[in-house]
Amino acid sequence: MGQAGLTRRLLKLAVPIILQNLVNSSLMLIDTFMVGTLGETELAALTLANTWFFVISLFIFGVQSGMTVLVGQYWGRGDKDAINRLLGIGFTLGGAFSLLVCGVITAFPVQTMSLTTADPSIAAVAAGYARIVAPSMVLNSAVMMILGAQRAMENPRMGMNVLIMSMSVNTVLNYLLIFGIGPFPELGVRGAAAATLLARVLEIAVTFLFAVRDTRFTLRPRLMLRPGRVLWGDYLRICLPVIGNEALWGLGFSLFPVILGYMPSGASGVAAYAIALNIERVAAALYFGVGHAIAVVICKELGSGRKEGMYAMGKALLRRALLVGAVAGALLAALTAFVLSPRLIPLFAENAATERLARLMLLISCVAAPARSFNFTVIVGILRGGGDTKAAMIIDIVSMYGLAVPLAALAGLVFRRGALAVFCVMVFEEVWKLAVSFWRFRRKKWIRDVTRPADALQEGDHA
Repeated sequence: MGQAGLTRRLLKLAVPIILQNLVNSSLMLIDTFMVGTLGETELAALTLANTWFFVISLFIFGVQSGMTVLVGQYWGRGDKDAINRLLGIGFTLGGAFSLLVCGVITAFPVQTMSLTTADPSIAAVAAGYARIVAPSMVLNSAVMMILGAQRAMENPRMGMNVLIMSMSVNTVLNYLLIFGIGPFPELGVRGAAAATLLARVLEIAVTFLFAVRDTRFTLRPRLMLRPGRVLWGDYLRICLPVIGNEALWGLGFSLFPVILGYMPSGASGVAAYAIALNIERVAAALYFGVGHAIAVVICKELGSGRKEGMYAMGKALLRRALLVGAVAGALLAALTAFVLSPRLIPLFAENAATERLARLMLLISCVAAPARSFNFTVIVGILRGGGDTKAAMIIDIVSMYGLAVPLAALAGLVFRRGALAVFCVMVFEEVWKLAVSFWRFRRKKWIRDVTRPADALQEGDHA
């Protein structure tokens, strides 16, 4: 495949994912703004409550990502029965975990939220939000399995359509229920929670409607209910490292706002972090989309048996990922300088210190964007796409727990260097990760076909 053909193929897959991420990130930013107008306590409470749901969503993302490695390769092989079996495994693992954790949060909301902040007022607001939102994570688990499988089968448009619709509905309901517009009650933070739950109900209904009408791939419940021993074994071997990677990385990442919450800056540091993080996600949508599209390309090629030229293709894809990261950083810098700093950030921040801190965090994120794009592409797009999931896990976890978390804790809680120093430590992790991930890429151990013939999978049906 020529360079122009590779670029066209990548764009066809990446553009729907990028649009989905851009719209979702933008609407999340609007939601954060609406809650932020209620006060820093409410914004900090929403951020800390969502820390728990972020960990749950990352576990679900791990189940989905591990599943889509195999789905993508079996799609390249043309084995749709195996894909149905994999969907059954994804539904089982994602549903069981989300039910367990959301049950704990629902039963003990205040106790759970108190683990992330020393401020009782923030914990109380966060608990009210979390108890309403918790059931939505169970619904979201099923949705993400179907959309992940469709993306791996080169149909990212379904995810784009479903998630843009649900996030748009969520945003409208947020406005109505947070502020009590028209006949709707003014519920504040609890209104944001109710809007999320209602949007998730609509989301799962639309997703299954699209899925059953799909002519490219037919859902087969019989196969979903009996994945077979052989495929369960392959799934656990390939996917447990991905699940562990996302869960442990998510837990580590969720510790950053906790560290900020326990620092003297308190709500101001967490609020600035929330502002910067939500704005940065808009730019990150570019390289997230490209990274996921690259994973689809890698899986399809390996599942089709085309290993020759994979390393050269990987290098070409990485060059594109670096370029996308640089563009994302430049766009974020321009937006920060000309739009966000003078107009938007002051609307979020209650005081000048929070405003200045958020602005500096954003500028640091601009510089880090190329490295983040490169790392995301190597780990999620290439190593996972090729089945080298253990190496991807080791790189992520060692970077998080060997560097980022301990250094952030030392900077913020021991040496009291301030919220900006904590954020700088978080970004520094990307530099080390870039060197290690590129080293693993060059070893070529990620070039693997992890599929099996159809008759080998059927042997496990009655196990």
